[in-house]
Amino acid sequence: MNEVVNEVPVTEEPIPAEVVIEAAPVEPKPGEKTDPALLLESLQKERAKRKEAEDALEAERLRNQQQPEVVSDEGKILLERLQGLEKIVLTREQNTQLAALEAEHPALRDKGDEFEQFRAENPGMKLETAAKAFLIEKDLYVTPQPRKGLEQAQGGGRTPVQQDGLSAEEADQLRVNNYPEYVKRIKSGTLKIRT
Repeated sequence: MNEVVNEVPVTEEPIPAEVVIEAAPVEPKPGEKTDPALLLESLQKERAKRKEAEDALEAERLRNQQQPEVVSDEGKILLERLQGLEKIVLTREQNTQLAALEAEHPALRDKGDEFEQFRAENPGMKLETAAKAFLIEKDLYVTPQPRKGLEQAQGGGRTPVQQDGLSAEEADQLRVNNYPEYVKRIKSGTLKIRT
């Protein structure tokens, strides 16, 4: 067997020398050298200042909302008229609601003065809620009973299918019992026998 010999001489590549690159000095990040207790204290001070500023802005906004800016005497007069009209509309709506509640719960009509005193003691309640609370507190609330009457229709609703024409027996009876009608239907083509 012949041995294969590589006739090309092997040359090794020179290994380059290691090059050491010195890193530039790293500057510390902001706050790295600061004491953590000092950082926490500064953070709390900043939050307190921000909270004070937000509270001041909120108070200013509320002050501006409560005191509408009226420039002229005509504006003041219009504002007073507008407030008067709003009161009139509100009292009419409340009277309408009260009349409807009195119709629904007659006990409110009998105890009208006590109900008005109850509403004065509880100013934030809606009229309907105040009426129910008053009636329950005075043990006058009566839940309406369902009316008794005819039973509800159940289980049906399907109408029977109408079939055109007469059965064979019905046609036979018509021929025997009423021959002239039988002949008349045959001539007009209205006598249909279903199968």
